[in-house]
Amino acid sequence: MKADIRFFGAIALFLGGGALLQYRSGTAGDFQRGHSDLTNQPAARTHPRFSSRVALQSPSARPREAVGFNPQRSAARIETLPGVIQRSEATLELARRWSCRDTGAALVWARQLPEDVRRKEALYLVVAEVGRKNLEAGLALVSEYDLGRPGYRLAGDLVAQWAERDAAAAWDWASKHANETGRADLLGRIAIVVAQSDPEAAAMLIAEGQFPDLEVRNQAAIAVIHKWTQRDPDDTAKWVRELPPGALLEEGVQALVETWAESDAPAAERWLASLPEGKMKASGEQAMQVVRVGTR
Repeated sequence: MKADIRFFGAIALFLGGGALLQYRSGTAGDFQRGHSDLTNQPAARTHPRFSSRVALQSPSARPREAVGFNPQRSAARIETLPGVIQRSEATLELARRWSCRDTGAALVWARQLPEDVRRKEALYLVVAEVGRKNLEAGLALVSEYDLGRPGYRLAGDLVAQWAERDAAAAWDWASKHANETGRADLLGRIAIVVAQSDPEAAAMLIAEGQFPDLEVRNQAAIAVIHKWTQRDPDDTAKWVRELPPGALLEEGVQALVETWAESDAPAAERWLASLPEGKMKASGEQAMQVVRVGTR
């Protein structure tokens, strides 16, 4: 149980700023009173910049279209609204509804918006809807447009879903098409998804992957070690001992010993005793000491 908590805790650390932040949007007063084609449904309560899950939810969870909904007419009316907030909220609502009906037309409209935050947010919602229908197409659009940090999180969500269906294809796409800035994050997300069902395969992916960001690689590797140790500590120990000297090796030994000791402390201690003196053994002994203190 504790190992599971640590595994998912490592995932949370890896994901970093991926937590959902709720945004309470106000009402677009003048727009709601004067233009009913977009406002027959409640205003959205979650800001797209902080949650890709809103755009990835199932169609049944979304508001139904009002009769007579005309997206082109609504788009023109939005530009006549007097306030920035009203225009922004109405743009987001239109992006949600138009992309559900016709992602191609919605994408053309969003591309033509002025170069500001409103355009980026509308593109984000449309791209997320494309990704909900076609993961690879959505990822291609995320790579094409500069959607900022929300775009990185959306790409991570999409590639994780793809990895659940076909990890090899997701890994191949991330290795070849993701830009260098986001590639390490995507490869790490895939490895973590794979680790839940096949930790050994995930370990091999990490060993063979090209990670420009070593910190991301290390975080993914530690999550994999925790999970793999639960299933096969002996094989995990062999893999850990082959890691290159440095922070990953020392942290990997600690993760291995902590998880192993919970299920079979004597075996973990025997393995530690077999290690040569050095930083690797010292890291393991430190982890074992923490386990002993926690069990008193």
